[in-house]
Amino acid sequence: MFEFIAIGGILFWILTAAAAAAMITGIAREEGWLATGSFIAYLLIIAVFSPFNMLGTILANPLWLLAMLGIYFVCGILWVFPRWEMFCRGRKKRYNEVRDEWLTEKGFAGQKTVPDELKAEWTEYIKSNAVDICGKHCPTSVRAGQTTSTQVQTILTPRVRTHKTTILFWMSYWPLDAFWTFANDIIIGAWDWIYTGIGSALQSRADKQFANVVDDLKTDADG
Repeated sequence: MFEFIAIGGILFWILTAAAAAAMITGIAREEGWLATGSFIAYLLIIAVFSPFNMLGTILANPLWLLAMLGIYFVCGILWVFPRWEMFCRGRKKRYNEVRDEWLTEKGFAGQKTVPDELKAEWTEYIKSNAVDICGKHCPTSVRAGQTTSTQVQTILTPRVRTHKTTILFWMSYWPLDAFWTFANDIIIGAWDWIYTGIGSALQSRADKQFANVVDDLKTDADG
């Protein structure tokens, strides 16, 4: 045993912070090997280079350990319900963003539903760009653009059976996943609020600068 790291000392907190950062990075990227590897490495370093007798503590308190593990698993099960809700809400939000951007390009800015005459074109667009909504969870069949409209809707809608690995990941790493999820939502929410607040002001300045450009242009509608 080497006692280089005193529990509660500077090196201890530096090591803890580094391990937490590595584990949160693994959570953010959904890379379980990074989160698990960082946690195991942290425990090994503490066990070898600190005076804390980890094995002795575990053997001396087996019931306490089992109780903690039980609580951990129960909390993981409870956490997965709001986490799934946030996941679904996030995907639906991204769908709305992609649809609204597409409608704006088609001259229907502000409209929240796709006009009947554009539904076929929108469906084909989604087939080719579903990855923008689903991210890495998007099935390759959608990317290939060889599915029907009903299948596209089915695949865009999150399915529990196709997200088994992701759900188990959330349950297994629920403390860090909860921390990252809420921190990320707060940061993104703050920037969205700021963007919304200044967006109209910035756009008005751009519109003012280019207001007379139309005088130099002629379109087909002008004859």
